[in-house]
Amino acid sequence: MNRRFFLEGIGYTTLASLIAGCGNSSTDRFNVQILRRSLPVQLLRQVKKELDPKVGIKVGTQTSVSELFGQLQTWKQKESTSDPGTNELRLVGLGDYWLTQAISENLIRPLNINPQLSKQLPPQVQQLMQRDEKGYPSAEGAIWGAPYRWGATVIVYRKDRLKEFDWELRDWSDFWRPELQGRVGLLNQPREVIGMTLHTLGLSYNDPNPNTHQELAPQLKALHQQTKFYGSTNYLQALMLGDTCTVLKDCSDGAGVAGASSSASTLNISDSENQCFFLMCCARAGAEENFL
Repeated sequence: MNRRFFLEGIGYTTLASLIAGCGNSSTDRFNVQILRRSLPVQLLRQVKKELDPKVGIKVGTQTSVSELFGQLQTWKQKESTSDPGTNELRLVGLGDYWLTQAISENLIRPLNINPQLSKQLPPQVQQLMQRDEKGYPSAEGAIWGAPYRWGATVIVYRKDRLKEFDWELRDWSDFWRPELQGRVGLLNQPREVIGMTLHTLGLSYNDPNPNTHQELAPQLKALHQQTKFYGSTNYLQALMLGDTCTVLKDCSDGAGVAGASSSASTLNISDSENQCFFLMCCARAGAEENFL
C-alpha cells in the first residue's frame, strides 16, 4: 500500500472517531474547525450519519492554520467572560508546528484515543503527538494531537521568470542567489524559514537551540533582503502576477499552482531536504472532557 494513503487512512480513521466521540457529550451541538480542503467531504458525511440524530455538528473551515489558532484564542477569551453556550468549539485542526504554543498557552488539552491507532503510525509521527506540559516532544508525555493529514514543503517558481538565468532553481540555498533579491516569497512561519536556513548552513532543520549558532542571524538577515513578502494566503496571487518568481509553500498548494498555469511549476526538494508537516486534530482546553 502507498505510504501516503496508509498514513492518511489511519489519520482519517482517528479523526472520524474523535468527531463521533463528541456525540457522547451532554451538549447537543458542537463545532469542529479544520483547514479548508483538508478533509474529504465523503468522510464528514459518513460521520454525520453515524452520530445520534439529536446531535448537531457544525464543521467550519479556515484558509490558514494561523486562523485556526486564532479560533482557539477567541474561545479562550470567551471562557473568561461568559458561558460559550451551545455550538461549542470542541476540535480544531492545527499544524504540528503550532502544538507547542497551543499547549503552553493552555489552549488545548490531551486526547483520549485508542493507543492501538497511534502505534500503527511511524515512530517520528508518534513523537509529534506526545508532548510534555510545556509542549515539547516527550516519549513520556500525553497525546495532544492526532495527525489526520500530512504533506511536504516544496518550491514553486515561474519558469518564464527564470529563463534569463543560466541555472535552474533546485535547492533552498538558491534563495540566497543575488539574482533573486526581492523576488522570493516565504511562508509566514518561523519554523520553516529558520529550519530552511539552518539546513543550508549544514545544521539540523529541527535544531532545538538555533540561537546557539552565531552564523544563523546574519544568514537570516541576508534571506530577509531577498524576500518580497511573508505570507500564508496571498502568495499564489503574487506568483501569478509576477511580483515574485519563486515561493516556498506546502505541496498541496503547490500542486494547485501547477495545474492552474503553464508558466508555473512545482519542484519537490530532494529527499535529503524534504520536510514533512502534519495537520493535527486537537481538543480545545475547557471543552467537556467526557466526549473523547
